[in-house]
Amino acid sequence: MMISMIYRIGVSQTSSKVIAGLQDNGTKLRNTNGIWSDVIGGDGMDCAIKNTDANTMYGSLYNGTIYRSTNGGASWADIQANIPGVPTGAWVTPYVLNPSNNSNILAAYNEVYSSSDQGTTWTSIGNTTQVGGSTKTILAVAPSNGSYIYTGNSSVLYRTTNGGSSWSLLTSPGGGISRLIIHPTDPNIIWCTLSNFSSGQKVLKSVNGGSTWTNLSGNLPNLPANTLVYQNSSSNGIYVGMDMGVYYKDDNMSEWELFADGLPNAEITDLEIDYTNNFILAGTYGRGMWKTELRNTVPACLYPTQVSADNITNTSIFFSWDVNSQSNGFEYAMTATSLPPSSGNTINGSFINITGLTSNTNYYFHIRTVCSTNTYSQWVTVGPIKTAVGCGQTFYDSGGSGASYSDQESNIWTICPTTSCYNVKATFSSLNIEANWDALYVFNGPSITSPMLASNNSITLAGFPAGGYYGTSVPGPFASTHATGCLTFRFLSDEATTGSGWAAAITCVLKNPLVTNTNDDGPGSLREAIACAPTGTTLTIDNSLTGQFIDLTSTTIVLNKNINIVQTPSTEINIRASNDLPIFEVSSCCQLYLKNINLYPDSGNTGRALINNGTLTLDDTHIFENGLHLGSGSTVQNNGTLTVIGNSGIIKI
Repeated sequence: MMISMIYRIGVSQTSSKVIAGLQDNGTKLRNTNGIWSDVIGGDGMDCAIKNTDANTMYGSLYNGTIYRSTNGGASWADIQANIPGVPTGAWVTPYVLNPSNNSNILAAYNEVYSSSDQGTTWTSIGNTTQVGGSTKTILAVAPSNGSYIYTGNSSVLYRTTNGGSSWSLLTSPGGGISRLIIHPTDPNIIWCTLSNFSSGQKVLKSVNGGSTWTNLSGNLPNLPANTLVYQNSSSNGIYVGMDMGVYYKDDNMSEWELFADGLPNAEITDLEIDYTNNFILAGTYGRGMWKTELRNTVPACLYPTQVSADNITNTSIFFSWDVNSQSNGFEYAMTATSLPPSSGNTINGSFINITGLTSNTNYYFHIRTVCSTNTYSQWVTVGPIKTAVGCGQTFYDSGGSGASYSDQESNIWTICPTTSCYNVKATFSSLNIEANWDALYVFNGPSITSPMLASNNSITLAGFPAGGYYGTSVPGPFASTHATGCLTFRFLSDEATTGSGWAAAITCVLKNPLVTNTNDDGPGSLREAIACAPTGTTLTIDNSLTGQFIDLTSTTIVLNKNINIVQTPSTEINIRASNDLPIFEVSSCCQLYLKNINLYPDSGNTGRALINNGTLTLDDTHIFENGLHLGSGSTVQNNGTLTVIGNSGIIKI
């Protein structure tokens, strides 16, 4: 590494990993064990590591071939190939991870492209009419607002403040623009370097988004200024890398200070800060990579790391993260956009299950560390994360209805009914998965630990487990028989070759039986079965409950729909009130039909067993009354239409 000609470097903010792109020597990764390894061949260019997940990283070749790894550099996928038209760019094509949402990657060729899914799919957000037809060498995204994006080349700059809907041409700071950075909290404050031999034209600053510029070059030598980096939690501290040396200046200093003790006289091509360990790293063209402690080490408020989303259902997502030593709790928020909020909800733990979400909808999760009163870390944003589909919707692979799934996927979807009275059913209409290599797995329950509804397929050639579905033969249908009514799907794909995926109609089927226990409420109870059954339903009751007592220990069951509870003489059930309230109350809109049901009221004075304001039919139904209560108030209070059929009546006990 000591004579390596480095173009760009990328630094992890959650581990000691470093990645570098080298002239003629590919892309090299320094792992947490301190050992360098070759991960991509050719001429290595720009590179990056996701700030919340050190296993997700990017490297590139000349003219804009970008690769992504999601397994710590063990394997790589070409994501430039996913850009419409597969454009080519500058020798060092710029691409950046949105600081506030690292799943959003942007790349600048002649046009500017954005991907919200780490490069699997791309959209042009700046065409040549908006940002000119020149090859771009500059690209930056504001840490505080991902809708502010700057791009351009050595002589011209453009800006958008709305994520690419419109762009404006900026005043040029001069010739030889080599790098542009944005203030961490104000997207209108920017700095740029000029790589030229014009004396006094090295570093410029704008506080109005590039409309006007202030020259900060001061005492910098007349050498090309190639790169610069802003130090967070400082007084606007800036490090500038030049053809020889690194210089530093902040608001407390009148002149630039040479910051190069021990650094060789080599061209500085890139600067990055490792905030976890308080180091600044320099990539050089010909003398490898160097690091030293920051000039003014400021104990920053560390943001949460290893933020992950699991157990994604159609109505909920479970999030977890690592707690750091500075934490005095956290703030979190769930939004529909990637823009971090101004504040959030407080939580002391390291996980939360967010419920009440809408199915088949993209969400962004934001979290930051609370270090002390009014002291917070930067926001960490995870997303977009799409909730699973719900009943009445179509379940597609990650590519949706119009695109293929991607390489190296490991996705899990759990689809549950809105109430426990239903089972999820998936009816596939198409399947196109790389045969013998990729695989879709189906589980009867709410997780991949639930019983697998397996195929007869063996272990795939990629080493994925047996029991998956692939090829083009449509499987299923699959219907849950789990107590939760859920189905879980897991999809695994290898490093190459994809298919169009699948489409499956998701329906919710009323369980049979609906009543499976004697509880007052909850899944399988009579009360919940009535609450979630459609009007006109005849409730089915598990035969194991024959002769048992369903005890109502809370409130009266109020009928706001038409319900039938019909049993045979050999499967009679008993419904008992454990307080002085009626067992059933029928609303004026509705009807209740009871057949071969035994009711045991308590000691109420009015309608101890039943209050009928609608239509009530008792068919071979018996009401067993404590003799002490007969004559004191009514057993049935009828304010509507009452029909008595068969051997129905009140029996004294």
